[in-house]
Amino acid sequence: MENFSINITNIDNGSIEINSTTYQQDLIVGVKHLHPCGDYDNFFRRGKFCIFVGKKESALSIKFFLHPEYVKLRSSTRFNPYPLNLICLKNVQKIMRIYKILEPYNLVPECTRIVSCDVQSQTGYGIEMENLTSLDNPPTSKQKKEFWDKLNQACKTHNLTRHGTLKSIIHDAHYPKNFICTNEGIKLIDIDVMWNIL
Repeated sequence: MENFSINITNIDNGSIEINSTTYQQDLIVGVKHLHPCGDYDNFFRRGKFCIFVGKKESALSIKFFLHPEYVKLRSSTRFNPYPLNLICLKNVQKIMRIYKILEPYNLVPECTRIVSCDVQSQTGYGIEMENLTSLDNPPTSKQKKEFWDKLNQACKTHNLTRHGTLKSIIHDAHYPKNFICTNEGIKLIDIDVMWNIL
């Protein structure tokens, strides 16, 4: 695994520093979840359970996964709790397996490897994945239904759940910020630590 020395600074002001490179926070706007909406060469986005870091001109990006207890603490305060708490290698490996299960169905970005990182004297892990670019037009109702039906069938076949149910996966997949429409079809991007393989 390649190691990334990560120093998170001024996150409330919208920037993260990784290996002396500054990444600016980019707002999530509809289906352009993985594509930078602002004028940033290096950008990041924060989801509830993850931090997604990418470069506009790069084919690859990295997704780091936040520990649920950190998310709970972050939700209960107006400020970001430190140190940043990432999930353990075992859980990242589980998420990687889920991505790999769904890849043959063309439902998710292609994932290449797990990377380790140093975060404020702690070791954390993330997944390097394809940096997708969304289409300018949102998906049609027919495209979305086909995507949800295919996702539902794939998750049933492989016993995938989120919060213990398949219903939670399909419900979560209906939110526009959780998928992206590309030339290769709609891709689900928000797979997190709450997913499981039964």
